[in-house]
Amino acid sequence: MRKILSICSLLALVVSLFACTSNGSDTDALETMVCTYKDETIDETRTFEYEGDEVVVYTHETIVPFELLMITEDEANTQLNTIAQLYEGIAGLTYEGKIEDDNIVEKTTINLREANMEELVNENIIPSSQDGTIPNYISLQQLQSQAESEGLTCE
Repeated sequence: MRKILSICSLLALVVSLFACTSNGSDTDALETMVCTYKDETIDETRTFEYEGDEVVVYTHETIVPFELLMITEDEANTQLNTIAQLYEGIAGLTYEGKIEDDNIVEKTTINLREANMEELVNENIIPSSQDGTIPNYISLQQLQSQAESEGLTCE
């Protein structure tokens, strides 16, 4: 179940792009916002490196016991390998997934300066904007609102 939530969290990034347009900001210093959620079984961190409202690097990390997902360790490894294959070769996107101490540990990073937004849309990593165009940037404000609405604390 948490695997599905992990994928949904990445999709939350996707959903929040629908209204994005370019802000043209190149003068603000790079800053970092970290959003976290942790309970007795789940540990999730979303890190946004940004300039103004534009997210430059998005990192999503999760640690979830594979048994919580009601899958075996072999099934968890199969899922991790499948995801790695799906993301392989996508410019600006790196994915690491492993089993560690009976947990699924995942880290997905999207460097939006290296990524091609059209490729991210075509690979269903992010959606097109509401008007069907390729988004120009990812909004920090929208991602923060999304994370907080999902119960994460952002600082």
